[in-house]
Parts: sequence; C-alpha cells; structure tokens
Amino acid sequence: MAWSYRRSNTAALFAEAAPLLRYGEVICLRVPRGAARDPWYRTMASYYLPDQTIAAVRERGEARFPAQATVVVIRASGEVEVHRGGGLGQSG
Repeated sequence: MAWSYRRSNTAALFAEAAPLLRYGEVICLRVPRGAARDPWYRTMASYYLPDQTIAAVRERGEARFPAQATVVVIRASGEVEVHRGGGLGQSG
C-alpha cells in the first residue's frame, strides 16, 4: 500500500478541487512533469473524486486539452486550480 502514499497531502489536493467541480463532470488532470506516465494520479483522482470522470492525464507542457475541457491542475508545489474551457495546455 505504500504506492498510495506518495504524497502526504493527496487527500487535501483533491479535497481542494472537489467543491469546484460539478457532479458528473468529465475532467482532465494536468500534473507535474514526469508524473503522467504513472497511473498514480488517475487512480487517486478516481478514488477522491468519485462523482467525476477522469478523461485524461497529461503533464505540464504536453498537448492542449479540448477547448471545452474542465482541467484540474496539480502543481508540484501542491497548489490545485480548476479551469473550464479555453483549451488549457500551455506550459506554465
């Protein structure tokens, strides 16, 4: 079970995003570089955000998400942001 504790603030990350999301919303995760190839963020998001569907997980700097996407950005610093629309996907 050590794999589930990679970040001590996992529950807090998704708890911060949860009230900003709509029931049944399809979301995309933007994660720190080097993290998208590992299914950990997708698994944890599915666990902590059971009312949403995880459509994609991409690293910062990868291709854009669709313009209508709701994107949950998880920064390496532990900050979480929710963005709707606009095809978020630029480095930053």
